[in-house]
Amino acid sequence: DGSRRLLQTSETSASVTDVVSVDPSDRHQRWFGVGAALTDSSVQLLTGRGAAIDTLYAPNALAGAQLDVLRLPLSATDFSTTWWAWSWNSGTGVASPPSSAVAAADTAHAILTLNPAVRVVGSPWTAPAPMKSTGSLAGGGLSAGNESAYADLLVAQASWLSQHGVPLRAVTIVNEPGYSTPGYPTMTLSDAQIIAIANAAKVRLAAAGVSMWALDHNWDDRARADAQIAGAPGAFEMAAFHCYGGSPDMMSGATVPVIVTECTGTNDTWESTFRWDARNLVDTSVASGSTGLLFWNLALDPSHGPKAPGGCSNCRGLVTIDPATGVVEAGPEFYIAGQLSRAADPGAVVVGASSASDLPSVAFSNPDGTIGVFGLNDTGVTRVISVAVAGGGTHRVTVGPHELFTVRG
Repeated sequence: DGSRRLLQTSETSASVTDVVSVDPSDRHQRWFGVGAALTDSSVQLLTGRGAAIDTLYAPNALAGAQLDVLRLPLSATDFSTTWWAWSWNSGTGVASPPSSAVAAADTAHAILTLNPAVRVVGSPWTAPAPMKSTGSLAGGGLSAGNESAYADLLVAQASWLSQHGVPLRAVTIVNEPGYSTPGYPTMTLSDAQIIAIANAAKVRLAAAGVSMWALDHNWDDRARADAQIAGAPGAFEMAAFHCYGGSPDMMSGATVPVIVTECTGTNDTWESTFRWDARNLVDTSVASGSTGLLFWNLALDPSHGPKAPGGCSNCRGLVTIDPATGVVEAGPEFYIAGQLSRAADPGAVVVGASSASDLPSVAFSNPDGTIGVFGLNDTGVTRVISVAVAGGGTHRVTVGPHELFTVRG
């Protein structure tokens, strides 16, 4: 029911059917935030559309997602109309952004102007072609001996972005280091290369206030994350995971905090999206230590672009923007993100929550002293849910079949 999406509701006096029990003394990981990626496709669609940016990032927009994290590609991706990477002059140590990178920085700056608290995370898909084994932006790996130059490039990119009003909070060394295809910009890196790059860059990035995150690939690549963290002690603040392989419980027990940095919807229904995302990207991921959730594209058009051929052909953005009419339509992932961002502010602490198995729920103790609960009624019947906080009060709300809900107070 579209009229109920992000609808602010009052408490009810109806008889309780279910309870979510929250224990604020049972404290776990600290929350980083919720967001999505500013791909070139998203840049093209959001440029000149301030209302669409407000819908995604305005901190108090009643009908908005209220996102607080932005993932910024540092090269072309499969959601680019042209392939590009920064140029690097090894003799002068100067990095030069192409026009596509400048356009992305301009859009990121507009988002930060709207909400200066947004945290920006940079992720390259490829090094410049001369650094690679293929001599091309597409496919191949980083050529041996270029690790130091690549580290210099990452530091230079962070510096340029900061000077242009887009300071990075964190950076991953490469997106999906185990994946290479000639179809679009990608680059493999061995764990030894990632360790060498991290060790070469960590002091300079830390001095600039930029942390590094390990891996940035699938849940079932957990062993690679462990190897990178062990091989570069103190270099990685977190380990980043994608949802395309394995299961979220594979993140459990890492020696650094973990976070989900990419997942996308495709052709699945609203009901199935809410069920899968709430259970896998929120409930089980948070129970496995995740400190945040970043989706893939912020915005795509009705044809799942604009983009060059190659890569995902049916990915879904948080919003769909019709370039002909300017109409913005929010998809199911928008509402997963919007409910979660209302439950948890950056800096919140995950606290204990228990509920029925068909009522997956997570709870947060926020910096402002409130308790936020995100959940899903994963049944076909209406339920009256009491959120009971140990040592505190209760909140009683009515939640319809298959609906997401957030309670905060």
